[in-house]
Amino acid sequence: MANGQFYVIRHANSLYNSAWIGFDRATMSYDSINYNPELHDASLTAQGKKEIEMNRAGIWRTLPNLKYVLTSPLRRAMETTHLLFKDHPDAKSFVVVL
Repeated sequence: MANGQFYVIRHANSLYNSAWIGFDRATMSYDSINYNPELHDASLTAQGKKEIEMNRAGIWRTLPNLKYVLTSPLRRAMETTHLLFKDHPDAKSFVVVL
């Protein structure tokens, strides 16, 4: 395998992340968030989508000569990948893998 670089980008803010805002351990159970079926495969929030829009040009400059983009099959990760790379100037030269 040729030498190369590997970058990890965390998904943008999701409904799951937002559910923890205001979490009070004294009155709430961790399970109420961790095992909530509506949050397991959570979408990005409007704020998360805005974060991507504001930062993607800078990320593109940081990631020249992409060959592969690997992403988790969770919705928040796939949405982040799609929004981050859908208009990338070299989108036809790299492969997105789930």
